[in-house]
Amino acid sequence: MRHCTAWGLAYSALLVSCGLDGDFPGPTYETEHLRILTSFEDPLCRGDLLELEGFIDSVQTTLGIEMSEPVDVYLRDEFSDTRKLECGGRGACYRASMHSVFTTPSVIHHELTHAITASAGFPSAFLIEGIAMAMDKNVVLFGGVELTSQLSLTTKKVSYIAAGHFTRWLLDTYGAAKWRELYSHGSGKTRHFERVYGKKFASLQEEYFESAPWIYPPLYHYEVPWMEENTLGWRENFVFDCSSSDTFGRIGIIVVLRTLEISTPGMYDVWTSADGVSLSRDIDRPIDTIEEAERAAYGDAPISSSLTPIGGIAYVPGGTLRTLELDAGIYTVYVGDIDRDAEQALVTILPHRGGLNHIPEPEGP
Repeated sequence: MRHCTAWGLAYSALLVSCGLDGDFPGPTYETEHLRILTSFEDPLCRGDLLELEGFIDSVQTTLGIEMSEPVDVYLRDEFSDTRKLECGGRGACYRASMHSVFTTPSVIHHELTHAITASAGFPSAFLIEGIAMAMDKNVVLFGGVELTSQLSLTTKKVSYIAAGHFTRWLLDTYGAAKWRELYSHGSGKTRHFERVYGKKFASLQEEYFESAPWIYPPLYHYEVPWMEENTLGWRENFVFDCSSSDTFGRIGIIVVLRTLEISTPGMYDVWTSADGVSLSRDIDRPIDTIEEAERAAYGDAPISSSLTPIGGIAYVPGGTLRTLELDAGIYTVYVGDIDRDAEQALVTILPHRGGLNHIPEPEGP
């Protein structure tokens, strides 16, 4: 039986339909800016919808633009065999003629940025993909390539990383008004940059290479509660409630999020009664140099490294005590229930002092 739940208008999101015909027969959702059709039966949760709405608000506020109307989002399984049919062989895309996004959960924010910025113009691939990378949820990395040769490349050839980092620098250094002017008239020619920013592109690029940080933090971060802390460490019973703002739905899994701050770097014992728990490290300020970026690669959940350029995730299977090496910083904790059949699960994160003699069981509801 299909699981269909109405969140209600108080949450600015209403599950309006189940059992649509065609390739997207799963639940359908409407929010202020989105109409989401899904190809899978497992429902999205309140956290998914609020996070997407918050992201759209953040992009529109940062860039000073607005979508003219809500966008249709056709959301597929990450591993769907047919996910490239709507996008000419690509895994995801925004189709301006339909004002529709065809995507999977992992790249939905990138494609939504295309939908938002479509109202600002249709410039070169460098600018289109650059703003989508600059606004994305992930850290924005230095591309390390000469930019002049990138400006007129096609979507298939342009360096998304280089375009995203340079665009983020332009926004942070010169503001959104100049970016909007460039975006509305930019065709990938250096003269458009020179007209907007009042200097030769070679000088603009030199300034960028000299002043830009190695890594930018994401511009948007969805706020979730802090994990409960006591004198020994962190211990909390996580409740899997799809109507909660801290809960996210994925195909075959439901995930609850928390924020955790590690003040002292070192070894930490992690255990959960859930099917698994993951930790990823967040950043809220730029990382200026490659040396600082290399130091940030410390531990089992690094910000970045040569092997995991958008951050590493430390995973602990359920029922397994694992000791993780964690640097000082802010982390997001993901607690997952596969098959969505659990009501709650316990997570403990304690400074390592040997083994745990006793793993506490979850408390009653």
